[in-house]
Parts: sequence; structure tokens; C-alpha cells
Amino acid sequence: MKVRQTFLLLAGLLLVLPSHVRAEFRPKVEVLAVQGKAVIYVNRQPAIGLDDFDRANIVAGRIAQLANLGINPEAVDVVRTPRGAAIVAAGLRIIEVTNEQAKLQNTTSMALARRWALNLRRLLSLPGLTAEPARLLIPLSESRTLRVGGAASGPIEVMASGAPVNAVVDQVKRTVTVTGLTVGDGMLTLRCEGAELNVPFAIRKYAAVVGSARVAYTGSGPSKDRLEKLIADYALRAVAVEPGARVQLDEPVRLQPGLIPQQVAVRIRAEGEGYIPVRADVPVSLTVENVPPKEASVLFYSNDPERVSRFGGLYAAPLQLDQPARLLYHHQNVMPRSFDLSVSVVNYGNLPARVQVIEGIAPAMVDTVQVGHRAAARFMPNLFSNSGFILELAPGERYPILLQTIPSGFTGSGLFQLRLLAGESVWVFVRAEATGWSVPERPPSPSRHIYINPRMNIQERYVVGQRWAFIPIGKYSIERVSRDGVLDGNYGVLYDINVKVENPTSEPANVEVLFEPSAGVARGVFWIDGVSVETQHLLPPKEYPIARYPLQPNSSRDIRILTMPLAGSHYPARIIVRALRNTVRRPSGAQEAVAPSS
Repeated sequence: MKVRQTFLLLAGLLLVLPSHVRAEFRPKVEVLAVQGKAVIYVNRQPAIGLDDFDRANIVAGRIAQLANLGINPEAVDVVRTPRGAAIVAAGLRIIEVTNEQAKLQNTTSMALARRWALNLRRLLSLPGLTAEPARLLIPLSESRTLRVGGAASGPIEVMASGAPVNAVVDQVKRTVTVTGLTVGDGMLTLRCEGAELNVPFAIRKYAAVVGSARVAYTGSGPSKDRLEKLIADYALRAVAVEPGARVQLDEPVRLQPGLIPQQVAVRIRAEGEGYIPVRADVPVSLTVENVPPKEASVLFYSNDPERVSRFGGLYAAPLQLDQPARLLYHHQNVMPRSFDLSVSVVNYGNLPARVQVIEGIAPAMVDTVQVGHRAAARFMPNLFSNSGFILELAPGERYPILLQTIPSGFTGSGLFQLRLLAGESVWVFVRAEATGWSVPERPPSPSRHIYINPRMNIQERYVVGQRWAFIPIGKYSIERVSRDGVLDGNYGVLYDINVKVENPTSEPANVEVLFEPSAGVARGVFWIDGVSVETQHLLPPKEYPIARYPLQPNSSRDIRILTMPLAGSHYPARIIVRALRNTVRRPSGAQEAVAPSS
């Protein structure tokens, strides 16, 4: 139990102090009874313990005298005396510690004196006021709390200068809560028992305000690389950045292969001069959206010029609401330097736009046939499974769905299916730039290479022992929307071929399906009864078997073949359906099948 006992400081001491000192904080020295003993407290902490209260009051008076004189705490020292040791400062003996007193505490006089002197140096050094933190950074319209410490224990007064703030003092918790009202700088002045402390503050805006984002996909979604980029881009788009500030990913987005999570936290960092930096997670949800598949209404054919010799626009066309457009681009760089090939979607309208994007993008290659083949091989599985993503565009927003560097002598090739689900005045552009990407400020005249109904449905029949079935691919061209031209080779046109194969003979037969180029070197990508088949580079009249079917006597079957003429290859070509030689026995009265001349 502590019992407070007060004492009077020397009146003469007060008379010699300058007047301005009265406004300064002086350490508080007092004697308290602790378990029947006199303990000298300095700034509310124990410094020296004695048995005699009268002696304790005398020692406390000497300490207070030194404190009021502004003595340097480091001047407190210990010297030897004939009876033990003494604590001194500025020529004044504070207290003597005798050998007998020290022995009662199982120590030496020098050790006890040094311990008490260390206490005095430490406690006399305590400032009247401290603040944590030492300076305040306050977000605009938010509050930050200052924790007030120090030896002064009376009521806290606060004054503010500079930028306007609202400061509220909690005398019990000894805190000051400050709310920033406008952007600017200022000073808080804290006063307590003669102590005074200035705490500078700055009121600033955050560099950015962080929102949330949503990525919608269809089917089994786009590729892992595309999904990671979408998540990163949509997260950055969800951050509202102040003028002059910038935002970037704090770490890359990484997804596990084959797994699309329901939500991803994307770590971003926003900063700028004069703003409070922001490091935060942007929550990005990933949701599958039920968009029923729909056939392409038009084909956007970006191949004019095929050989790019200067920078600029290569293709431009508007999307029509719920009329899917298939874009095929195939461009070779014949410049002596690289260029950046971009495919961009722009919302020139006043309404938010939503575009379903199904893609197949090949890496840039020197081999013009191989690059077109790779693009189709990646595009067709996505098309057939309706797997893609939904591009969200605010009014006036633009987004590059492709940005690919094409070195000199290389070719860029790919396919997109774009379906405008909502919005108006949404355009797609293909451009070649020295670096980066750009789009026109307003819609230009559309390109002339827009073709209608890019799908061919073919029904064919082959009877074992009769004439072979020859199915042309790319021979009968689709027309431009303007009706003033056709698409030679039908590149990018989807062929849906259904062949009914019959074996009326009394013997089993093996029927094969072959691909045969007829206009030059070509490759093919096929989906035959749901199985993907790809050919090698072929020159006419080379035939490449793509499927084989055994047929029992007097049986039949249907074969479905999906394919499209590939950019970079030479079409027309044809598919042949025939029975293998030496496996056919003619029905009674039938003639041997003969291949017609090409």
C-alpha cells in the first residue's frame, strides 16, 4: 500500500528561478510510504528507498532543488567517502550511503550508491511529454490517434495550427484523436504541467481507392495465361488512382494449372508524390456464366496486306449485338525491325459493353504455314466447347486482347470469336505499331473484308464398292457483306461435314478418310467424331489419312468432320472417303470404284 506524503520545496529556490522557467516542466519528486518504508519517487517511479521518512524528505528536497535548477542528469555521480559512498551532482551531496546501510541490503555502499544514481539519471531524464508517433500522417477525412506519454501527469491541453483538424483529448487514456479535414500540413502543440511538445502532422489523400473486380468466363474458361492476365488487369482496373499517382501489381498472379478458383486476392501497390501509399489486396471473383453457343454471323478477315511493310491500321470493323464475328488475322513482318501487333476492342458507345471472347493465338513464327496451323489448333477446341471469357468495357474504354511483338521475318496469326452481349458502337481493331498499341479516337470506316455466314454444312454419302466421296474444302467461296467480292480459300470458315458410310457387301470393309491438298503446301486441323487430328506439311498430290473405320457386312455409320481452311496454308483442298484396296468385295452386279481425275 502506498501512502502519499507531501513536502515543501525550499522557498528560496523558487525566488532564484527565472520567470520563464515557471512555464517549463520540472520533474516531480515525492516521498511515498511503501510497506512502512520511505521511498523517493521521481516522475512517479521509485528511485531511492530509505527507512527514515525525515531523511527521505531531505534527500527528496535536494533532488527537487537540482531538478528545478535544470541540472544535467548525467552530472549525477558517485564518490567514495570515509563511511562508504555518496551520490553528488553539481557540487551538492544528495545522499550518503554508509557501509552499514549497504550491508543491511546485502550489498556494498558503492554498488548501492551506483544503483540509486543510475535510477536518478534515468528518471530525471524523462521528458515531461512524449508522443507516439512523433509525427502524424492522417488520411483525409480519417482519424489517427496520438498516444501521450512522459512524466507530466496533469490535464492535457491541445492547440492546432496550419491545416484544419478536429482534435479530441481523452484524459483517462491520455490520447489525442485527430481528424483531417482538408489536405495540408500543420502542428499540434501539447501542454501539460508546464511541459510543451510540438507534433507535426500532414493530411494527405490515399494514392488510390481499392475496389473489387469480377472475371466472368464461359465453358471451361480461357487458358491459364489468359486468365492470370485478366485477373491482374481487372484488379488494376478496380483501383481508382488519384491524378499523378500510379498503381502496379505488388506480386504476379499465379494460378494452379487446371484449377479456376472462386476468388483471388491480387496484391497491388499504389503511390505518388504527395499521396499516402497504398498496399492492399483487390478481391477478384471468378464466375462461370451460362452463355449458350451461337454460330458466327460474319467473318472478319485481316490479311490485307498479308506482308506488313509499315506501321498503322490493318483492320477495323464494328460488332453487332448478339451477332458473333469470327476474326482471323495473319500478317507477316517484312520490315527490317520488329513491330507490336495488337487486337483491341473499343467501346465508343455510351453504355457499358460485354463481349464474349473465344480465342486461339499462336506464337510468332517464321513458318507461315505452321503459325496458321497452331492458331487453328488452339482455337477450335475453345470454339467447340464455348470456352472463353467475358470482356467488360465501360463507355469509352478500350482493351487489347492481343499485344504481340512480331520480329522481322516472322508472322503473327490467330483467331478470335467475338460476341457482343451488351452495349453499342463496339469496334475491333488490328494494328501494327512500333511499340505498344493504339486505337482511333473515333470509329473509322470499316474494312471491306467482312464476309457473311462463315460456315459450310455439307452432307455426303459414300457406299463401299462405289465411287469415292470427294469433299472440297475452300473451293466454294463465301461472299462479302457488300456482295462485291468473295473469300478465296474460305480461310477461317468452319466446315461441318456429315458423311454417311454404307457397306452393302457381304464382307467386312475398312473405310479411311484422307486429307489431300490441291493448291500447294497445306496443313489441316480436324475434329472427327470429337477427336482432334492434325496433319503434317503436305504437298499435292500427297494424301494424309486422318481416320479409319471398320464396317461390318451390310452395315453403315455416320462420320462427322469439323475443320476450317488454315491461314498460311494453300486452299482449296479436299477430303477423300474410300474403302481400303483389297478389302472390298463388290455386290452382285456392281462395278469397281475408280478415282476420278483431279
